[in-house]
Amino acid sequence: MKTILFVLSLMVATLGFAGEAFPVSALPTTWVTGKRPTEWAKGELTVVECWASWCGPCMRAIPHMEALWQTLKGERVRVIGVNVGERKTPGEIQALLAKQPTPPTYAMAADPEGALRKRLGFQGIPFAFVVREGEIVWRGHPAKLTADDLRALRDAKQAGSNAP
Repeated sequence: MKTILFVLSLMVATLGFAGEAFPVSALPTTWVTGKRPTEWAKGELTVVECWASWCGPCMRAIPHMEALWQTLKGERVRVIGVNVGERKTPGEIQALLAKQPTPPTYAMAADPEGALRKRLGFQGIPFAFVVREGEIVWRGHPAKLTADDLRALRDAKQAGSNAP
């Protein structure tokens, strides 16, 4: 029953943008930690979490994303955090994150101009989207993602479907 509900939520969450292309070049060019991917790896999933320091729900979502990263690293799932729309230097972002009770260890980028927001049309944050082989396969609030959901999304392509 849980799997059926997840599949239904995927269908609703991706309505209107399932399979939307998202090239690696659309990622921010300024990286706080980690490196910008040069390509989407076959069979790999990338979760992109958009946040801002002034957003309480965003800051509360970071430990959840860190827990997902710790659970899934090594399982062809990558997590990237993106500070959106704030004119902070990478050093300022790094210092801010270091003060958090659970500092993130996943890659962080900065998007001071809000290019991701403009490209994808999201209004509220925190906001996350999942890319599989260059296509967005999920959008929504990062707290809704679970490790099992991400594994199902990652493996759906290998099984020949767009949803688990």
